[in-house]
Amino acid sequence: MLSENKIFEISKIANKLDGSHIEKKNDVITEIWFYNDGLRRAFEKKGYLEFFSESINSIKKILISN
Repeated sequence: MLSENKIFEISKIANKLDGSHIEKKNDVITEIWFYNDGLRRAFEKKGYLEFFSESINSIKKILISN
């Protein structure tokens, strides 16, 4: 299970990405996911793929950190 701090940090990154959705229940983040169509449109923007890749790598670092 992820700590609340890790979930919060991941949600801050995901919130900046086009096509993302953060689901909350009772003010607690329960899901972070991406719309396929939202991502497709985002990738059509110049330079977005690099930004997305950097963001995903940041999320990966949070997930594997102690």
